[in-house]
Amino acid sequence: MVQKIDYLQYLKKIQPLSIPFKGREEIIRTMRFVLRKPSMPNVLLLADAGSGKTTLVQHVATIDTERDYYELDIAGVISEYSMSKMIAHLKSMSSSGGREIVVFIDEFHRIADIDATSSEEMLQLLAQNGIFFKISFITATTSKWFYEKLQNNEPLVQRFTKIQLPELSDIETIEVLKSRVKQYERDYDVSIDEQLLKEIVANTSRYMPADAQPRKSIGMLDSLVGYYREFHEPISHKTLAKMFKDSIGVNIDFKINIEKTFDNIKSRVFGQDNALEAVKDWLYIAAAGLNDLHRPIASFLFVGPTGVGKTEFAKAIAEGMYGSEREMIRFDMSEYPLGDVNASNRFREKLSREVSAKPFSVLLLDELEKSDKAVVNLLLQVLDDARLSDEYGRTISFNNVIVIMTTNTGTEVFREIAKTVDAIDYDSTTDRAKKKKLRDISMRINGSLIANPIFETAVLGRVNSIVPFMPLKRGVLVDIIKNQLSVISDLVKRNTGKKLYIDHRFYVYFIVDVASRDTESGGVRDVLRIVNADMTAFIAQNIINFQNDLPNNFEIELGGSVRFMNDSSNEDKSEFLIKEVYSENEIRIASRNVEQSIKATLGMSIKIDIEEFLSDVSAYIRKEDVANLEELIVSLLLSDVENGIVKQKYKLAIAYDKRSDEVALENSLQIDDIEELIEKDLITWGRSDSKIVLESE
Repeated sequence: MVQKIDYLQYLKKIQPLSIPFKGREEIIRTMRFVLRKPSMPNVLLLADAGSGKTTLVQHVATIDTERDYYELDIAGVISEYSMSKMIAHLKSMSSSGGREIVVFIDEFHRIADIDATSSEEMLQLLAQNGIFFKISFITATTSKWFYEKLQNNEPLVQRFTKIQLPELSDIETIEVLKSRVKQYERDYDVSIDEQLLKEIVANTSRYMPADAQPRKSIGMLDSLVGYYREFHEPISHKTLAKMFKDSIGVNIDFKINIEKTFDNIKSRVFGQDNALEAVKDWLYIAAAGLNDLHRPIASFLFVGPTGVGKTEFAKAIAEGMYGSEREMIRFDMSEYPLGDVNASNRFREKLSREVSAKPFSVLLLDELEKSDKAVVNLLLQVLDDARLSDEYGRTISFNNVIVIMTTNTGTEVFREIAKTVDAIDYDSTTDRAKKKKLRDISMRINGSLIANPIFETAVLGRVNSIVPFMPLKRGVLVDIIKNQLSVISDLVKRNTGKKLYIDHRFYVYFIVDVASRDTESGGVRDVLRIVNADMTAFIAQNIINFQNDLPNNFEIELGGSVRFMNDSSNEDKSEFLIKEVYSENEIRIASRNVEQSIKATLGMSIKIDIEEFLSDVSAYIRKEDVANLEELIVSLLLSDVENGIVKQKYKLAIAYDKRSDEVALENSLQIDDIEELIEKDLITWGRSDSKIVLESE
């Protein structure tokens, strides 16, 4: 038996609004007189989803007491019923002698999917209503669907008066929320402060740009009320912050500390002060909220050789601007290569999906020059108006994204620039001088990029700044290695409780003896890879195999025949050695014991300053070198004691012939930045000539 389908299940009478309606007065006036037209009294509302179309129609139905309003489920009619039968029913209802009727059809663009016969019948009804039939129509769709499915159907469109329904302003949205709050206070005995309503609107407008007002604010308000009804916690800013964190993963209380961001960048990325200066102004603008609201927060093109810190720089920006480096989305643009006909579609799908999941993020597009031109054209759309449509037609907002593109194009130009342009001296250079130097660098880089079809004027003209990353000097590489070895030492302490010291000679060893000499091409990845492969592996093996035998305080020493310290050999015969060293606590105890011993035997109070000594002790003092540190300190004091000239204050220190070290190293390394290494106090070989001394003050 075939079940009979009643058309009334697709045609529901619109019930009056139960809450007061605010705003839209002019639009309501227009709708009401259009519905009174003698012929074709039909309205077509163009509005974004969530902008309040249905509520508006409900309000019109509430204040219009002379007619009956119905909502037609057009999707259900098309898929499960018959549009032709529904049109017949509507004609019958309107000619029955009863009240006039108004039919509301949302998602009206679906009318384009009906069969030819039903389409012709619908056109006839729209042309004759008001004359032969007491029926009017209010239809609604989005601008996107109108232009895609309805615009070219002139016979259909001409039967409507189009009305653009703009998104509610923040002030109008607050009034909408006030109306709802009155009902909620009555129904649920809940109290909501007006200031909180302003916070709801301000934060939904900022953090949910893809959705329309007032729906997104109403949704957030309803979530707060639901939370109150379930857990009986007062609705407050704290509750609102929790709702945002739980629903879209945004911390609305996060405040950008721009100076901390710059400090973080400088602590993570070495030797790229020019790059920091190039992004500095734009990050200030973003932190102050003065950026163009119709474009991404900022957009940069990072230009420079491989392995000089571009990716690390992007991570540091993500941490400073969004609270975590996990808020960075990275694309390898070589996965969308030139000639791949499907590259732009794949890129669009993945990009829209990733940014939809992380709307507040740094978008890193690595090696842009390797991507197809169609992919770059999509990026131009993003840079222009901060929007991109996904494969389902949904608009994804990039308003809260920082876009960073990178390229290795123009490496030769960078080598030339590096020979003639120094990094900006932040301590002595004026702001105007910094900007002039950056402009000079950018002009030279721009000239090399413009020759590449990917980086035509259309791309270069849309980024806020071209950010130069210079080749790294050996002195900078030393800083990077020192930082990496410090990280390893911290991990050993955390995992084993043992204190690890690193022989300072490793800083130069990994650069000169092991890694590539071509530091102008970058070299950071090579150096860090070797540090991890050699040093980290050596430490790990000893922890796993000999953990019980490892001293609580030990040093990894560079032993054997090291090439950079041996002019007569090009062969590296170095070896890693483990040496036990004194702990700081042992040295402090030894110094205090000596102070007490002197007081007990001579009746004199002395003070031994050991702080400077402690900072250098790991590089010089080992238990195998000195049988008893306390005895050594006493022996150093013995001469003064015997001569009766004991001073009140002494300083324990290390003496070594630094000058001979400098000469030896300069002869063996023959590198430009020898002075920089010396200034960093990294030239500390010549241990056999070093000795502990006690200096009086």
